[in-house]
Amino acid sequence: MIAFSPLFMENDPSLTIEYVIIGVYLVLLIGLGAVFGKFNQDSDDYFKSGCKGTWWLVGMSTFMSGISALTFTGNGGAAFEAGWSILVIYLGNIIGFALAGLFLAAWYRQLRRTTFPEVMRERFGPVTQQVYAYFFLLIFLWAGAVWLWGLGIFTSAVFKIPVGLVIPVLGVVVLVYSTSGGRWAVMATDFVQGMVMIPTTILLAGVCIWKLGGVSGMMERIQSAGLAGDFALIKPAGAFPGDAYTWSWAAAILILQVSQGCSLALSMRYFAVKDGREASKSAWLTCILMALGTALWFIPPMTARILFNDEVMATALSKPAEAAFAVASLNLLPSGLIAVMIIAMFAATMSSMDTGLNVNAAMLVRDCLPPLRARFGRAGAMTPK
Repeated sequence: MIAFSPLFMENDPSLTIEYVIIGVYLVLLIGLGAVFGKFNQDSDDYFKSGCKGTWWLVGMSTFMSGISALTFTGNGGAAFEAGWSILVIYLGNIIGFALAGLFLAAWYRQLRRTTFPEVMRERFGPVTQQVYAYFFLLIFLWAGAVWLWGLGIFTSAVFKIPVGLVIPVLGVVVLVYSTSGGRWAVMATDFVQGMVMIPTTILLAGVCIWKLGGVSGMMERIQSAGLAGDFALIKPAGAFPGDAYTWSWAAAILILQVSQGCSLALSMRYFAVKDGREASKSAWLTCILMALGTALWFIPPMTARILFNDEVMATALSKPAEAAFAVASLNLLPSGLIAVMIIAMFAATMSSMDTGLNVNAAMLVRDCLPPLRARFGRAGAMTPK
């Protein structure tokens, strides 16, 4: 059985260099925030990059904001237990982005607004605008807290990095670069984080397939391990608790994910590009990257089920299956790349948090504060037109 904290044990000679790698990465993100803060001349620059974002920058940022540590922990745990069924969730995301690329992204860009509650105001009035703004302020705050707490618990249990270190350090780093640089910094750091996460996860998936003897070898190992039923795309009723992974579950998940991907609440991602054509291209890039990730992200946890099942079940998590992705990383990657994999998991969470923070700031400034200032008689205050 492997030790689950090879990098962070006492007297480990690699401890210093691994912490240095992680520290340099976090300092780089803060530096990017300071650099891109100089691009901001007004609120349009701060909240939507002055509509000057390129399709590849916005597309990468949208892709990165759509994943978090949950992708590799909770959903990775689902792949460990149920195999290919988890792909249904991400198929819905892919379809949603394809529809955005075909129809919606260009239309969203032509709304010419900063926040989606401003769009709601035009159709349904100021009361609806306020309800949506305050509701999503709370939702994004809650989601960020959940992502950060989940990442902290995971890294503590598997890599032995204290929760009390992960949560404040990552929280402060995201807060500093997001607030100092605005939307430009969010997109730039998301791009950098994508350049770390994508190659690292491709490498791990490739090593897993090689270790199993190729794609055909993987299929043979699934059969020989007696996992063909557990890993079937669609399960019979009663195979999993709550009739999960059945045809009815798949249909419901597809409808949910496609509708969420096309919802007006996510239209703000396309406000940062210069025109509808760029918006469509950014949506297609996100679609392609999501398809690539879907094809690769869940190979490591399935490999862990085949090769390292006992090690996964021995981890100190309430749901040990959620450690499957990390266990595969610890077993199959060279020690020098483990810190990079930790950074990749940090990147997945931080890229969701920074986008949520920027969106919250925009709604607070554009949708919440003007009516409050007007109500309490501040001179010159007015609600957005």
